Amino acid sequence: NGAVTSFGYCLQDIQALPATPQTSVRCPDGSTKTRTERLQSTESVPVDDRVSEVGSALATLAIAGSCEMTDFVPGLADVSPEAHII
Repeated sequence: NGAVTSFGYCLQDIQALPATPQTSVRCPDGSTKTRTERLQSTESVPVDDRVSEVGSALATLAIAGSCEMTDFVPGLADVSPEAHII
């Protein structure tokens, strides 16, 4: 599908990290900046909030599982149609 080839072409553009923060490097846009200036001009890394995402997924799974269990638990046949709507 060409993805591996595309990735390989991208690897040739990787430049080694300069030894000191004051070392000048040539940026992809053609300008020359120090390592510190270049790092300050990049976007910050997004916050990883995996704990809340996993918690939300488990809560959704618990609700969906509870709704499905109404088919198998005796005495809950009355709420089974409403549970399937959820």
